[in-house]
Amino acid sequence: MLEITITAGGGQLVRKLELAGDKTVMIGRSRECDIRIGHPTVSRKHAMIQHLADGTWVMKDLGSTHGCLVGGDRVEHLPILSGTCVRIGPAKFVFENLADRIGEEIRASIGDEEEDDGQIEVVTITGRQTRPLDDTIA
Repeated sequence: MLEITITAGGGQLVRKLELAGDKTVMIGRSRECDIRIGHPTVSRKHAMIQHLADGTWVMKDLGSTHGCLVGGDRVEHLPILSGTCVRIGPAKFVFENLADRIGEEIRASIGDEEEDDGQIEVVTITGRQTRPLDDTIA
């Protein structure tokens, strides 16, 4: 799952989206676009975001006049990674892979101090008892 944070020129949050599945997201001035940016530097159909079969995400410029900018450089095709930042007209798109973030949060909450002894422990939430599972992972 991909999270997109869209901010305007002054840094104010415009929209936050979560993308999942195979839907292609169109960006531009046109009413047909999923993300509309009403600005003269944005083409009617400016760019698109696609989820590829291998699970990765890409952004493609659709031949726009002013382009998609990463670090001030125009890009035609861009693999989207966590932290990728793209400017389209006055809008800034920041992408984050939610699976990566959730995995990091889980690892941080577990901590490094626990050792893996190969056993699974089942915790009963409704009571105060815990009981170890008899099976161990080899």
